[in-house]
Amino acid sequence: MIKPELLSPCGDYNCFLSAINAGADAVYLSSEKFGARAYAKNFTEDEVVSAIDYAHLMGAKVYLTVNTLVKNKEIEDIYETLLPFYKAGLDGVIVQDIGVISYISKHFPGLDVHASTQMAITSKEGVNFLKNIGVTRAVLARELSLKEISDIYDETGVELECFVHGALCYSYSGKCLFSSLIGGRSGNRGRCAGSCRQPYNGKYLLSTKDICCLKLIPKLCEANIASFKIEGRMKSPEYVAGVTGIYRKHIDRYFDLVEKHGVSKAAELFVSDKTLEEDYNTLIKLYTRSGNSDGYYFKHNDRDMITLSDASYTSSNEELRDEIFKQYICEKKIPVYAFVSMHEGLDAMLSLSTDNASVTVYGGTIQKSIQKPLAISDIEKQLHKTGNTAFTISDIQYDVEDNIFMRISEINELRRNAFDSLKEEILKQYRRNTPLANAISENKVKKISAYEHRLMCEITDIGQLDAVIKSDDVTGIYIPLSLLIKNNHKNIIDKVKASNKKLYLKFQSVIRYNYLEKNKGFIKELLCYTDGVLIDNYELIYFLKEIGYTKDIIGDIHLYALNSYAKTELSQAGIIRCTVPVELNKGEVLSADYTGDELIVYGRLPMMISAQCINNTLNGCDKKTKCYTLKDRMGAEFIDINDCTFCSNTVYNSVPLSLHGEADTIERINPYSLRVIFTDESADEIENIIKGFSLYTYKTGNKPCKEFTRGHFNRGVL
Repeated sequence: MIKPELLSPCGDYNCFLSAINAGADAVYLSSEKFGARAYAKNFTEDEVVSAIDYAHLMGAKVYLTVNTLVKNKEIEDIYETLLPFYKAGLDGVIVQDIGVISYISKHFPGLDVHASTQMAITSKEGVNFLKNIGVTRAVLARELSLKEISDIYDETGVELECFVHGALCYSYSGKCLFSSLIGGRSGNRGRCAGSCRQPYNGKYLLSTKDICCLKLIPKLCEANIASFKIEGRMKSPEYVAGVTGIYRKHIDRYFDLVEKHGVSKAAELFVSDKTLEEDYNTLIKLYTRSGNSDGYYFKHNDRDMITLSDASYTSSNEELRDEIFKQYICEKKIPVYAFVSMHEGLDAMLSLSTDNASVTVYGGTIQKSIQKPLAISDIEKQLHKTGNTAFTISDIQYDVEDNIFMRISEINELRRNAFDSLKEEILKQYRRNTPLANAISENKVKKISAYEHRLMCEITDIGQLDAVIKSDDVTGIYIPLSLLIKNNHKNIIDKVKASNKKLYLKFQSVIRYNYLEKNKGFIKELLCYTDGVLIDNYELIYFLKEIGYTKDIIGDIHLYALNSYAKTELSQAGIIRCTVPVELNKGEVLSADYTGDELIVYGRLPMMISAQCINNTLNGCDKKTKCYTLKDRMGAEFIDINDCTFCSNTVYNSVPLSLHGEADTIERINPYSLRVIFTDESADEIENIIKGFSLYTYKTGNKPCKEFTRGHFNRGVL
């Protein structure tokens, strides 16, 4: 069992100092670009470099968040953004975009890349995929249980990072488009508007309580989590100091107990200590959202994790915040041993040393004293003026001749030069030279020379199949795995094959509980009858390669490909077609080149994929798939469907996307295929929609439905 890193959030430089001084082993922060908290104050370039230097002097690490999706026109800006931090010795970057992972790995050798929780990694297959592309640490999805986490580590050996305190999203992070589609503020671009914190049907059904895992420290350590992450880059320095200090105290206390009593006895003694309950209650008072929970570590979902009646934070008492701040802030200084040598006619010499570095500097020729000789107390007074440096003099030894003279200004200059040299001596081990960029391989995605009209239909309910099959305009059908499991899959396969339409298996968006390994035989049987698969996670990329799957693999909307580097990486991983990102406008789509990919032209887009379940929250779990309507304060009604086969929940947009009348632009995009998605449409509606996007009528611009949205096709997101 290894002692975990305590990783604290920093929204600005004051938060950074609070985290370091309260005992953080590492901090994560953002510069002014590419961070998933666009509304935090964030750090200037000089502040990031200063933070890296100061953290390294204090024996801590700095990770930079580059965890937004990056558009094609932006990706080359990453080089100039990261270069000064890379040269200063940045310890790692936290990344969501697979294209950015590729870019950084090739342009910044030796820089650790951590996969953000926004990548929604949920199983060993996903972690193995990341390991194969050079990722050194996985920040796992927050929905995983401790057993899942422990099993992933045992199977992969990769460093794992998990959240132990702070806010939770309702959706799997990275699979939420709610704020984006409703308000144009994309969580994938660091601008989430918190749509889950709004009331629906008069209750806060999508608002999760904050987590506080202080009491779980022994169990979290036993799961081999390498890094305990505290959420809160929008929080105050007092919050950062208080939470960091309390977790620091109890992590250290637990490992002291382990050393003295062994693991099993230590866990017992840890939870029985009265200070644990006191500090837990302090954390609750410090800043929390309608109470706290243990999160998902011991449950898949739970009504008690949802705020229901209130989604707001309970503000902490200012006196309490100040008290906690003072209690856990202890300005750190590095103890330095000094040796001074001063002899007439020679330059003064000052040597400084720490436990792992030493320097010697010279300056100012020593003269014979004519009036008042230089006293040891005069030297000592000036050397102790370390000011705002990271050092403090702990001991001074002298080799100083009697009756000599040196100006005070010269002693001060000698001291400054010595401490500057000592700082550089310590930091030089972290410095890097400007990297030589490696060549980036070109995108290998097959290009289509001329537009061909292929219409793919994705169904959500088995009752929609007959209406889709009977249309001659449909090229192929995406059928969810859950429908094949719940129904007679052989009859469904035979029916589709008899219609001469291509059959594609649509896998679930999230893979959990070692599902692929446990059901490998059944999956391989289904794959024999399909023409391809539609996948939405990195777990399946790895799994399909491992079993030698050679048919078409299409990447769905959450395998984001907003830039050419992402498209290349996905192509090399076996994705033959990407789904054109729904957060790009048509100009961005055209400039990035999605020729040969798939474009969604109709359907209610999934806005949230969640481990929580509306049916369970409202009525308790009855293991039945149901469709709910969620009405917001403006009267918009969103469809919610739970999938009991995989215990997941999907919230769909209130109105479908429809790109009717955009035929000219679509042909310029030149996708391989168009996709229509059916959720709650009747057979008559399905027939009308398919006709609206058929080869002969989709140019007319006739509305295939009464209400619709263009999504981001015209507006896009910032």
